[in-house]
Amino acid sequence: SDSSANIGAGFYRAGLGARWLPDTPRDAFDRFVQTPVLRQMLARARRVGPVKGYPLRVDFPSAPTFGERMMLVGEAAGLVNPLTGEGIDFALESGKMAAEHLVRLFEVGDLSRARLQEYDRLLRQCYQRLFVFLHRMRALCMNHVVLDPLLSLAVRRPDLKMLLVNIAAGNQDVPKGIPLRAILRVILGR
Repeated sequence: SDSSANIGAGFYRAGLGARWLPDTPRDAFDRFVQTPVLRQMLARARRVGPVKGYPLRVDFPSAPTFGERMMLVGEAAGLVNPLTGEGIDFALESGKMAAEHLVRLFEVGDLSRARLQEYDRLLRQCYQRLFVFLHRMRALCMNHVVLDPLLSLAVRRPDLKMLLVNIAAGNQDVPKGIPLRAILRVILGR
C-alpha cells in the first residue's frame, strides 16, 4: 500500500573486509536501519511483523541442476542473482525451459539421465557466463579498495555504470571476452 514498505538488507560475509562486517544477518539489518538516511525515513514508522531472514542460493555456476528423474529450477538450481538477490525472473524462465524440455522427453519416452543432462546444458548456455560475471563483480565489490574507485567511476562514467546495472539486472548480455583484468584496469583507472 501507499503507507507501508518492506525493508530489507542483503548480507554476504566474505572477502577481505569480512572481519569488519557484522557477525550475523540480524546485526547487518539492525545496522542498516540505523543509518542516518533510514532513521530519518523511518522516524514515524512502526514495525508490523517480525524480522525474518532467509539464505538465498546463488551458486548456479557450480550447482547441480538435475538428478535422477528430476530437474531443478529457480533458486533450487542456484539461480538467484548474487548481486541483487533477485531471482523471480530466473525461476520463471528456468521453469519454462524445464517444462518445455520435459515435454520433449515425454514425447520420445526417454527420461534417462543423459536426456535430463541436456536441460543442464540449456541452462548453462543461457546463464553460466552471466552468473560467473556476477560472482566476479560481487567479489570485487566486497573489497573497499576496489569498490570506492568503482563508485567514483560510476559518477564520472554514467555509460559504464548503466552497462553494469543492465548486465546485473539481466537486461543486457555479458560482453564476450572481457577478462576480469580489463575490468579492474578500467575501475582503477590504469
